[in-house]
Amino acid sequence: MSGVSKLDDQTHFKPLTVSPDPLGVTAASAHARKLERCITLAAVVIPFLGVVTAITLLWGRGIGIVEVSILVGMFVVNIIGIEVGFHRYFAHRAFQTKTAIQIILAIFGSMSVQGPVLFWAAMHRRHHQYSDQPGDPHSPHLHGEGIRGLLRGLWHAHVG
Repeated sequence: MSGVSKLDDQTHFKPLTVSPDPLGVTAASAHARKLERCITLAAVVIPFLGVVTAITLLWGRGIGIVEVSILVGMFVVNIIGIEVGFHRYFAHRAFQTKTAIQIILAIFGSMSVQGPVLFWAAMHRRHHQYSDQPGDPHSPHLHGEGIRGLLRGLWHAHVG
C-alpha cells in the first residue's frame, strides 16, 4: 500500500466548486445572446398581448362554454406537461412509463414554452443542487439589494 490508505485510494470524486460562470456554460456570442433575449421576450409579451386582444374582442359579447372549455383544457394539458412530464418524469424520474406516454408528456410540456425537455430537466436539477446559492439558474434572491434587486430577481426567476 506504500503509505496510501485504502480510503484515499478509493476516493475519486473532486470536491464541488462553483466556477466563475456558475452555470458552466461557454459564453455565446453577443449576437446569439441578443437573439435569445429577443425570442424570450417575444414568448412572454405576445401571449400577454393575445389575452388583452381577446378581452377587447369579447367585450360586450361575453364568454361561452366553448371559450371556457378551451381555456381549462389547454391549462390542464400544460400543467400535466410541466408538472407530471418535465418535472416528475424527465427531471426526477419519479415513475416509469411507455414510450408513447413519454412522447405525449414531452409534447404537452413543450407547449408551455419553457424550453426543450433536456434543457428544462437539467436546469431544474441544477436548481436543486444550488438552491438559492450562486449557480441556481432561477433564484430570485441573487440579484442585488433593494427594490431594484427584487425586481431583477423576479424578472430573472420568471423570464430568465
